[in-house]
Amino acid sequence: MSANHIQRSPAPEAHQPIRRHAGLDVLRFAAAFAVLLYHFLYRGAADGEFLPSEFQFAPDATRFAYFGLHLFFLVSGFVILWTAQNRDWFSFGMARLIRLWPGYAACVAITALTTWLYATTIATEPFAISWAMVAANFTFVAPAFGHPFMDGVYWTIVLELIFYFWVALAIFTGLLPRHLIGFCIIWLGLIAANELWLDNGTMRLALVTRYGAWFVLGMLAYDIRQKGITIPSFICLFFAITLSMDMALAEHIELAALYGYAFDPASIITANAFILTLFAIVVAWGDRLPSTAAVTTMGALTYPLYLVHQHVGYMIINTTVSSLGAAGSLMCATTVVILIAWAIWRFIEVAAQSAAKTALRHTALQPLDYLRRMTAKSVIRGIAGKISRGPRPGKRALQPAE
Repeated sequence: MSANHIQRSPAPEAHQPIRRHAGLDVLRFAAAFAVLLYHFLYRGAADGEFLPSEFQFAPDATRFAYFGLHLFFLVSGFVILWTAQNRDWFSFGMARLIRLWPGYAACVAITALTTWLYATTIATEPFAISWAMVAANFTFVAPAFGHPFMDGVYWTIVLELIFYFWVALAIFTGLLPRHLIGFCIIWLGLIAANELWLDNGTMRLALVTRYGAWFVLGMLAYDIRQKGITIPSFICLFFAITLSMDMALAEHIELAALYGYAFDPASIITANAFILTLFAIVVAWGDRLPSTAAVTTMGALTYPLYLVHQHVGYMIINTTVSSLGAAGSLMCATTVVILIAWAIWRFIEVAAQSAAKTALRHTALQPLDYLRRMTAKSVIRGIAGKISRGPRPGKRALQPAE
């Protein structure tokens, strides 16, 4: 067994450091780069809003790079269940916040600065911003404050945060990580109910029903990788795959109507089957890849590259296309956003995450310690204990009204 092989979970009281999985680092970078290609080679010019029409290169092929998003959700399901092992709900939630916000805030700031420079030198539309809009975007949930997302990919971070919330709640109640199959059955049932019958927008957002099947598949992949396949996990796997196919078809019916291309069910099913197969292969054998510095860097660049590439890339392309041509401006934009992503990781994420973890580790604040220890069982026991003890000495019990 290689050094990077995922180990079986130890006893609940033990804490085992998370080891890198080199194959997942490469896969995450491939997913981010696929989304970049989708935006630069298809989405940007699809409706003429962001890029000139010549940036629709081979649209019948490049639009399938959209499935890089679903590949992200698969990896996220796997990694989140992995990182949830032997963690309390509070530590899990804080670890996710520390992981996401510093890089996200840096990307918001860089996108805002680039947009301001672009607006003052080239054009305002379609990248107009305001200070209120920028401030709202620092919160992850700009639409809750009446402002749109500054970049087209930010909405997917909201889905990730909702997923993290439900995982943290499941850890709090004791459902995860021990009862993963039960968690998956409940979620798959809600996905099927809403997407096949109810079609409720609030449920679609709050329960991530449109994309939940890919998260579930990622979680099941971790469980099967650790424990082997069982009849319940196989049944969950079958229904999650089936729902992912159905959700992919539903999503691309909407995209075909939006961007005016012919809907082809067979190609959608093939594309989804491809990313599921690729993910399964990487999970099973990707840990055999050497975890070199280059591979580790690829994995680290994924998050900032995903967040910073779209609108910043569009503005770079629009600024340089007249002098460099389509291919030259595309290469320029790709190179610049990768360098920006590297700088965010190297100089912001690493330092900010280290500082935040050190602060939490050395905190002596009693409320934080109390939150770390809190579980659903402890809350219920506390309430039940207070009820069984009755009123405290010196306190008069309430008398019935006459």
